[in-house]
Amino acid sequence: MLRALPGLSAASLSLICFLSGAMPPASAQTVNVIDPTQGRDWAPGAIDHAQTMRVFKDAAQSSQGTPPIIPQLEVDADPTGSIATFQPGVATITASNAFFKDLGTNGRTCFTCHQPQDGWTISAKSVRARFDASAGLEPLFRLVDGATCPTADVSNLQNTYSLLITKGLIRIGIPLPAAPNLEFAVTGVQDPYNCTTNPVTGLTSPTTGIVSMYRRPLPSTNLGFLTAIM
Repeated sequence: MLRALPGLSAASLSLICFLSGAMPPASAQTVNVIDPTQGRDWAPGAIDHAQTMRVFKDAAQSSQGTPPIIPQLEVDADPTGSIATFQPGVATITASNAFFKDLGTNGRTCFTCHQPQDGWTISAKSVRARFDASAGLEPLFRLVDGATCPTADVSNLQNTYSLLITKGLIRIGIPLPAAPNLEFAVTGVQDPYNCTTNPVTGLTSPTTGIVSMYRRPLPSTNLGFLTAIM
């Protein structure tokens, strides 16, 4: 990613390389735990939970709009000046690049959450603009992880996707580790979205079930594609 202040030419931009990596989820709900130690085995359970939550249906389905070409150098306005992305060699032809291919059946691609005008990540400002332009129906807005909870009321999409719209947060439902690996108990939850406290989507006891966590997609460059997402 290239970044510059107003008035600087492309030649004077400073190059900042972001490497894709794991990042602990940021909690949008306050969970009090005893010894909150967690291993690295949360991903399979989170994926299984997401698959289970597909029983709750989105308001609509649509495909991800993608430009045919990402220029070799693209410069976009940014609140602090300009933000740019540079691809060595040539422009990117999206039709032949895996980054822009469907990930499954809900219309999303990697490009859904990683776009050049946001430094190949996502911003609340951009999410708001995309929500307004699509009335909350484009692939970014999916109950499984874009909503405050998969059970959120799709008759009011403004509330359903409030955390995504205002903070750029994606939900992850993470199962508590099974005994004997569990080293903490959930002693209290502030849950304005009725997700962690709902046994259908959250905890079934202080030591079993799902905790709703939220994270922001990381900037992605030179992304190595793996068989497991995240």
